[in-house]
Amino acid sequence: MKCHIVCLGVIDKNNKQHSVFFSEGLNVITGASKTGKSAMIDIFDFCMGSSEFTVPAGVIRNTATTYFLVLSIDESYLLLARSSETKKHALRTYISLPDITKFSNESLVCDVSQKDFKEDLSRRFGLDISDLDEDLSIREFRYQNKKGERASIRNGISFLLQPQNLIANKHSIFYRFNQANKREATIQQFNVFAGFVTAEYLSKSQKLGDAEHQLAQLERLELKRSKQQETKGLQLDALMTQYKVITGNGLLSASASAMLSNPRGYLNEIKRVEIEIQEDSNTLLKQAHQLEKQKTNLERNIYQLNLRLHDVTSSISYIENYKNDIKDLNTPSETLIHDYSCPFCETKNESIRVEENRLVESINWLNDQLHKAPTLMDSFYPEQYAIEKEIKQYRSQLKNVNAQIQEIKDKQKELHGYRDLLTLGLKEKLRIEIFLETEIEQRATHGEIEELKIKISQLKSELKKFGLEEKRSEAERYINEQMNNIGSRFEFEETYKPLNLKFDLNTFDLYHTVNNEKIYLHSMGSGANWLYSHLSLFLALLRFFCSIGKQSAIPSLLFLDQPSQVYFPESIQDNGAEFDPEALKKSQGKEGELTEDLLAVTNLFTQLAKFCEETEVMTGIKPQIIVLEHADNLQLDGYIFESFVQGRRWRGSKKFIDTTEGNNL
Repeated sequence: MKCHIVCLGVIDKNNKQHSVFFSEGLNVITGASKTGKSAMIDIFDFCMGSSEFTVPAGVIRNTATTYFLVLSIDESYLLLARSSETKKHALRTYISLPDITKFSNESLVCDVSQKDFKEDLSRRFGLDISDLDEDLSIREFRYQNKKGERASIRNGISFLLQPQNLIANKHSIFYRFNQANKREATIQQFNVFAGFVTAEYLSKSQKLGDAEHQLAQLERLELKRSKQQETKGLQLDALMTQYKVITGNGLLSASASAMLSNPRGYLNEIKRVEIEIQEDSNTLLKQAHQLEKQKTNLERNIYQLNLRLHDVTSSISYIENYKNDIKDLNTPSETLIHDYSCPFCETKNESIRVEENRLVESINWLNDQLHKAPTLMDSFYPEQYAIEKEIKQYRSQLKNVNAQIQEIKDKQKELHGYRDLLTLGLKEKLRIEIFLETEIEQRATHGEIEELKIKISQLKSELKKFGLEEKRSEAERYINEQMNNIGSRFEFEETYKPLNLKFDLNTFDLYHTVNNEKIYLHSMGSGANWLYSHLSLFLALLRFFCSIGKQSAIPSLLFLDQPSQVYFPESIQDNGAEFDPEALKKSQGKEGELTEDLLAVTNLFTQLAKFCEETEVMTGIKPQIIVLEHADNLQLDGYIFESFVQGRRWRGSKKFIDTTEGNNL
């Protein structure tokens, strides 16, 4: 997007205006420490809807009542103003440039809420997409199923600002990325900022995510049912047995597994079966007797396993106590036996040496056993688990047998209550029919799975036509190519030449590669490498957004605060009437590095000026770079430094806000 800052300013409590005008290309505000240079970034961010008021405490915050920003966007102008008291906004569009000098507290009435302002501002930058969730299922995990964050120009601010504490930082690269939600939103919305996706794409992507979520659920259900087939076979077999017990006849000759393989066919066959009762059948009594025998066997097995479990648990408990006891036991480590000689003839007694050796062997054996014993638990724990698992299986079987016994007792009660066998047989037949009908209903999911697979395939084909992956791949290639081209002109250390920087659009990680090894910024050595890595990346991103023109939602501008700090730190107070690099180096105790460092800073500004001109030739858009500096009067190669300053020099009595006179620049 062709967009640059025309004016940035404030209106003070006395209704006086303090403003700074800018143009396309390279702009420099140079000056001494504490004159308001760095506040330009905070004022810009505040006017662009920042939820934080980061303007430094001091003269500006104490004096200003209204902050304003005028942007040139394509062929129109946009006024953004904000009250320091109410934090409300004003947003106006002009066809031609308004008379900025007449702005006052009365004319810049701020009455728009933060929420409405952000939405309206995002629309002015072409961000009309209000729903970025590509997978609607993730809303289930949000409070009240809220939508994801809408596309917002606020998340694009990270591409525009490099404050003083960030521009040469080895741990952080992007503005406000210390906030996880800010980082995630910016990375996620890159596709929107670059114009790669539209509302239609996101709608289809949501449908795809929803279909894939449904398919996964159905496939899990299908897998679960497949694993339950054996259990279902046992259940159906039990129902068939119950029918035979009551009527004395089998319902069908087919097995349970055969019936489950074709539930609809066998259901129709069962419905045609006429119930016949064998009056002299004693099947019910036989089954009851058989079940009682099964119950006895199961109870015996559980009892025996419980005895084994008790022994194993006791052994574990014993070893635990033993292990604790030997912690306090002082075991011998050596023998202290001296030579023994006869007191009369002084003949040495060698037999005691033999006994000493035996004692040493015994001590070693004892120590070995003492430390080996606790490891016996390693064999007991698996045995304990295996026994517990076997007991659980037997108890499950016992529960099933008890249920069958109870069912027989209930049937016997029904017979004693004068219910005939024909009615009980009909009841069992209906239970079998219901079981098969349920199985048929559940198997309908197979058809749904096939339909969803076809739908997913179609949606993927439609989404592929948008070419998102190709666009992202080409964007990453372009950014990396430009980054290394731009970076090759800066003063990187020899270790990193030839430069091979990489920027990952999926993670926003920046690293240098050597022999396929990734060397991240924090491992790249000196401050100069960190500075030039930042500059190379952000200039490459700026050129990329210019290259896609109106397709981009990101303004073609970039703030750089104190890029020379690596060579001339502003922490060393620069309050002179002029920039004196020699004095600054002397205060650092690095007089010998003056010439080399001054050349590096001069080259930095030369390259920034070249970048703006070359980008205009390449893309048709001349980007705006605003540098906030204390370096001054530089002898650039092919450029006049003053042409970029244009009177924006704040030294001596000149500041952004002069409390004695007011200051319009």
